[in-house]
Amino acid sequence: MMRRTAMLAVGLHTTRVALCATKMSFEARLGELEANPENPLAQPEYKMLQAKLAEYVGLQGAYAVKQTDIERTRRAANVCGLDFPEPKRREE
Repeated sequence: MMRRTAMLAVGLHTTRVALCATKMSFEARLGELEANPENPLAQPEYKMLQAKLAEYVGLQGAYAVKQTDIERTRRAANVCGLDFPEPKRREE
């Protein structure tokens, strides 16, 4: 029984190594899918979604840091027992 288990373990190890020998390139696979005109990734709607996503990522990069700084300051003030008042609007 012990010998059989050891042989199975060796067999599984060699199978695992053989399966991992080929490397998967996601960029190459994406290029293949985008080159196929019948694939949804080659449609104009997908290109529009990619453009919108890039735009939103840019907006998030521009505004997320400021929001994080404000949140960090509020938390620090709260831990210290200080009030961090809401900004008052000026009456015109």
